[in-house]
Amino acid sequence: MQACFLMPKVRRSATKCLQNTRPTVPPMPDDMAVQIPYIKEITAAFQFPIIEMEGFEADDLIGTYARIAEENGYSVIMVTGDKDFIQLVTDQASIWDPMKDATIDAGFVKKSYGVGPQQMVDVMGLSGDTADNVPGVPGIGRKTALTLIQDYQSMAKLYEAVDSITRKKQRENLVNYRDQAFLSRDLVTIDTQVPVSGDLAIFKIGPPDSGVLSELFKTLEFRDCSKPFPERPISVTKITGPYCKWTNLQS
Repeated sequence: MQACFLMPKVRRSATKCLQNTRPTVPPMPDDMAVQIPYIKEITAAFQFPIIEMEGFEADDLIGTYARIAEENGYSVIMVTGDKDFIQLVTDQASIWDPMKDATIDAGFVKKSYGVGPQQMVDVMGLSGDTADNVPGVPGIGRKTALTLIQDYQSMAKLYEAVDSITRKKQRENLVNYRDQAFLSRDLVTIDTQVPVSGDLAIFKIGPPDSGVLSELFKTLEFRDCSKPFPERPISVTKITGPYCKWTNLQS
C-alpha cells in the first residue's frame, strides 16, 4: 500500500503549449490546504509509505508504481474516485472507488463505455475535461467522443479518415482543432515512466503507532477514530531515599 500526494502542476510540456487556451487551475482553498500536514502525519503514523517527487503529480507516481508492481507479478488496486485512472486499468490492475464502493475492472470499462481502458485517453483528448480545464475539440462531448473512438479505434485512425466524417461542422472542428486535440490527449495521459526506485519493499506496512495516532486524533477531536488507539502510558518514576520539602516562605 502507498499514499501519493499531489505536487505542483508541472506535468509534461503540453501544459505550456496549452497555456493560451487552458484557464489557470485555481489554487487549493486555504481551509483544505491546512489539512494536508495533518493528513500526512496520520498517514505516517499508520506506517503507510508516503511517495512524493517534485515535478510529478500523484497520478504519475501511482501509474508508475502500478506498472512496476504488475511487471513483478502483483495484482494492483488503485483506490481513487478519479476517472482519469481508468486508462491504467488492465487485467491485473483495477480501481476501487471508496465513495461509491464500486470496483472498476477491464470488463466493466468495456461494458460501460464500449472501448478499452487504454482508449479512454483518446476519448478525453476529443471531449476534453471541464473539471481539469482540458479543452479537447469544441462541439465534441463525451458521448460523441466515445462513438468516434468506437468507430475508428483511436484518434490517429480517426484523423487518417477525417474526410469520411459526414457532419460538416464536426469535421471542420476536428480539422481546425487537431493540434489541440492531441495536446489535450497528452495532458490527460498519466506518465507511467517516472524515474522512481523499483524496490517494492518500501511498501511494506508496519504496525500503527498507537500513541501518535491517539494524540493526533485527540488534537483534532476525532473521538471515534481515537477509540482503537490507547493514549501513551504515563511513565512514573518511584523516588526513594532522602528528599527535601520546599515551603513557600512569606515575609
